[in-house]
Amino acid sequence: MSQRLLGINLSDKASCLTRDKISFRSVLLIFFLSFFSYSQVVYAAKHNELSQKANQMLTVCKDCHGKNLSGQEMLNAPAIAGQSLLYLTRQIAKFRNGSRGKHKDDSTGQQMASIAITLNDPESLLEVNQYISRLTFIEEVTNLNTTKATASISQLRLGSNYYQAKCGACHGGNAQGNDKMLAPRLNHLSPTYLLKQMANFSNATRGGGSDDKYGRQMAMMAKISAGQELDNIIMFINSLTNKIIVSDDNE
Repeated sequence: MSQRLLGINLSDKASCLTRDKISFRSVLLIFFLSFFSYSQVVYAAKHNELSQKANQMLTVCKDCHGKNLSGQEMLNAPAIAGQSLLYLTRQIAKFRNGSRGKHKDDSTGQQMASIAITLNDPESLLEVNQYISRLTFIEEVTNLNTTKATASISQLRLGSNYYQAKCGACHGGNAQGNDKMLAPRLNHLSPTYLLKQMANFSNATRGGGSDDKYGRQMAMMAKISAGQELDNIIMFINSLTNKIIVSDDNE
């Protein structure tokens, strides 16, 4: 009996099945996209619904670290937007317990330590740290007026080699940070701040405490990275987020 006598065209049936599969896939895709979009909306709502106490704390943070929490050069305050929750939590704890910001020559550390003592509501502090860790880095307007440094391609190549050999294993190949190594993000930090902290580690202004294991490790690394090598490393780190101008080697 022919396909036509049965009133069925197998090729048409196959075509229908194919269309059904495509339709099902489309519906499934739409479902997942809708769910993802909904999740993002819920996430954003939670992200912005800070308690009154957390908002007060956040205002204190913005006074120094800028409205975008991306650092303020004139106040020697680093970018903290996008730093990991683990790192932010650990550093506040260090400032509060005196293992950071205690040295007599660390004036900005002392300021932060005195502020950290006032952040004495654990739940609100967790809210603030979660909020900061989820932020996207946006360069502060006050920092955009600063003249950018210029680095040659060969400098960046050398900087990359030095960085990967000495820093990348802990801080990540793109200086994005690594919670497993308790190492912070570096690629949002300004050259000025990075140089200052490396000097602080090197002279024991930071990381010299007996209870600061990771600070001591960093102090050791700071002592073997100096001069032009360190400049090249910092140039490379800042090239990852376009904080410098790249020039040709022949210029």
